[in-house]
Amino acid sequence: MRQIDNPQALRKKLTTFYIKFCKYTIYIDVGLFIYLTLTYFFSFDVWMIILQNLILVPQIVHNARVGVNPGFEPLYVLGYLGARFLMPLY
Repeated sequence: MRQIDNPQALRKKLTTFYIKFCKYTIYIDVGLFIYLTLTYFFSFDVWMIILQNLILVPQIVHNARVGVNPGFEPLYVLGYLGARFLMPLY
């Protein structure tokens, strides 16, 4: 396996990898491209750090649309999200 020292080459390889294996819908590809672009340009901005920690929002919206109530364990959700929100504050 070849080592990639150039950050731009690494981003290109990661983008290619994700596009090859995430072709379920066009929304995933476009969303991934937007996410990687925003992460590259705004990785240390406060709003981007908070946006990255909203990882459960798409799943919650999907469950609300479909009408599925998986019965979240409050301690798990608060612990998971609390840990993710505390990391940027550190």
